[in-house]
Amino acid sequence: MSSLKKMSLFSFFTGAGGFDLGFESTGYWHIQFANDIHPVMIETLKLNKGKEVLPGVTFLDDANVSHQNVAEIDLSKFINGKKIDLFLGGPPCQSFSVMGKHSGFEDKRGSLVYTFANLVKKFKPRAFLFENVPNIKSPKWKEDFHKYCEIFRADGLYSVNDFTLLCADYGAATIRRRVFVFGLLASENKLVSAPRPSHFNNQLPSLFDQEKPWKTVREVLEGLPQPSYKFSFPDLHFAPLHTPEVIERFEKLLPGQTDHKRKRDRLSWDKPSLTFMAGGEAGGTRNHIHPQEPRELTPRECARIHGFPDEFTFAGNKSQIAIQIANSVPIPMAKAWGNHIYEILNN
Repeated sequence: MSSLKKMSLFSFFTGAGGFDLGFESTGYWHIQFANDIHPVMIETLKLNKGKEVLPGVTFLDDANVSHQNVAEIDLSKFINGKKIDLFLGGPPCQSFSVMGKHSGFEDKRGSLVYTFANLVKKFKPRAFLFENVPNIKSPKWKEDFHKYCEIFRADGLYSVNDFTLLCADYGAATIRRRVFVFGLLASENKLVSAPRPSHFNNQLPSLFDQEKPWKTVREVLEGLPQPSYKFSFPDLHFAPLHTPEVIERFEKLLPGQTDHKRKRDRLSWDKPSLTFMAGGEAGGTRNHIHPQEPRELTPRECARIHGFPDEFTFAGNKSQIAIQIANSVPIPMAKAWGNHIYEILNN
């Protein structure tokens, strides 16, 4: 499919680009603009830009990659009077995360959700998709979240709905949950819905005939060699060098059990991974423990769990790489949205 037939997409708070790669992997979307303020994220985007990271998918091909404060961007020079099909954004979630300071919408990072809303209101793409942590809808911020969604509905401009989705239900090997706010111009006169699940927990009855069982850790880690114990780039298949005490503790853990000192859980081969929790750049990102070996997962194993192909690499030090992966939207979840929104707009 040529780029002329693809729908136009502007990406904000792009991070490492998982959301974008998922949309690109559908073959339906042309990412024209991608932005992040963090220099390491920009380095990751540029490391992979122009690479065929999936068959037939050239990451960010001819996109303008912008390293600016999103509130200060003169977006009109990139849009140049054209009608954009989709604005995509995952503003920083630390202000709402269960691991964060719970500073919410008033925090400097939390208030960036309003920056995204202002861009949508100003440039009026046919659709927008916003992603964040489920905690943004917690009782503490329920009223603020409702008011936030009303910003898009003001003056009858957008039809809006929000969805809390489980990534495992869409083919990702993780039980990560995310909130998505999806809006369509009211003039489109179309139903604002979520993608239909493609996978199911095979310990429960399936709701749809064509669903497949949840993807497991075993499936996505299959074929990886033994890791290095030194920093290894660009493959990033290196494991922490634990102390004998930590190794002894990890060896005693059964799948599903927790090491309470390091607050990591041992994964099961035959289930999806638990959610990765992003910490700060000084460390603290929760990568979990390998199902069989007495060690935490390597960055490459984490990236595979989120659906990144091995051809995709990440810039930065160990902590920065872990944060980028943990904060990313799993590729299968993003791909499901990419297919779904294309079908709605193209119908």
